[in-house]
Amino acid sequence: MSYIQIDLSKVKNANNLIPRIGSSIAGIRRNVGLLRWRVDPEVLNRRNVREKLNHIVSELEKVEQNVEKIYTVTEDIIAQYNDSEQKLSAYAGKFE
Repeated sequence: MSYIQIDLSKVKNANNLIPRIGSSIAGIRRNVGLLRWRVDPEVLNRRNVREKLNHIVSELEKVEQNVEKIYTVTEDIIAQYNDSEQKLSAYAGKFE
């Protein structure tokens, strides 16, 4: 019979890094957004530069939202795992 072993402390540590990643992405998104206002309008109108920058900002926003979802889901999974472990330990204690 096989089993899965999860090092919960590693999962928690990795998940604690996710908000910083999200903040970095948000900063990049803001900087690209600001870039749209700093570039000469003539340049923005060439070869769809404005549309490409808008698309980049939109995609970065989606990535940022997905990172937030990953963090939230992982937090929920950690809580559920802890709850299951406690219930199993309590149940096992009844057989001692």
